[in-house]
Amino acid sequence: MSTFSRRPRRPQTPPRPPLAVHRRLVEGEQPADGRLMRLHRWLVPRMFYPLLAASLLALSLLAAKWLRSGWYGPRLHVNLALAWVPYLAALWAVAMRAWTKWRRWLLVLPLPVWLAFFPNAPYMITDFMYLSWLGIDSWYQIGIFMAFSLCGLYLAVASLYLVHTLVRGAFGFFAGWVVVWAAITVGGIGIFIGRFLRWNSWEVFTRPSELWDYAHARLTSPDDLIGPLAFSAMFSAMLAVFYFMFLAVRRAAASPEELHAERRELAEQRELARLQAGRPADAPPTPPTDSPREEAPPGSLPPPRDEASPPPGERQRSEPLP
Repeated sequence: MSTFSRRPRRPQTPPRPPLAVHRRLVEGEQPADGRLMRLHRWLVPRMFYPLLAASLLALSLLAAKWLRSGWYGPRLHVNLALAWVPYLAALWAVAMRAWTKWRRWLLVLPLPVWLAFFPNAPYMITDFMYLSWLGIDSWYQIGIFMAFSLCGLYLAVASLYLVHTLVRGAFGFFAGWVVVWAAITVGGIGIFIGRFLRWNSWEVFTRPSELWDYAHARLTSPDDLIGPLAFSAMFSAMLAVFYFMFLAVRRAAASPEELHAERRELAEQRELARLQAGRPADAPPTPPTDSPREEAPPGSLPPPRDEASPPPGERQRSEPLP
């Protein structure tokens, strides 16, 4: 007798746990019609409402300070408006992907705007330098600067994530990370240009030659490059760390506690729907069809099986065979 050698079976990899950010729809839920509801459903996974709430909080703190005793610090509301520009440009790029006839070359329209205005979002961290000569109500002013700085930082990582996923889906994994590191590098350099050279983002398009000549005149010797490079590298490293923290939270696997909580919420929603429909607790679930199913007379053949139903071997047979 000849013996056959069997190959050892490969260990089956366990299924990947669901992401914590993936929300499962309740059974029977239908997407709402109407433009406003569709826009709302489109904005929810793109972090629009948390960013809006953070911006309103920062503006409310600033308005309360201005009404109480005046505000003599930097124009934080203008900086916040400029910080929203890269996020809106990222939404523009994603909207073209979702609602238009998609062509990859269309990204040449919003991406330059996004990259040019991207340093405005993390730039708001440097507004803390004005805190030293705003001595009155220092704790309240720390709260104002902190609210604006965190809002700008969140706008930066959110817009970077939207563009990262869009470019990765259009051109691949490598191209997506090239855009990420390019934006982080430009962000650090742009913060230095805006804080110390006092140039604005839109002047990249309106006065590019003058900007280049001015930067070349200021940074002629190698000794002049040490400070700007160190400053830009520091803020680029901070941006990279914050973005990786954001990715870790965004792509984290759901914990058993989260899954248990979601199952309980789903059971509560089903119970609430049952109570609203007026069905008793021991009532069987309603059939998916609109009309009630008619009972077959005893001794008759079972109805023919359609293509969508499972084969007879996979379901329990409650009717007698013919």
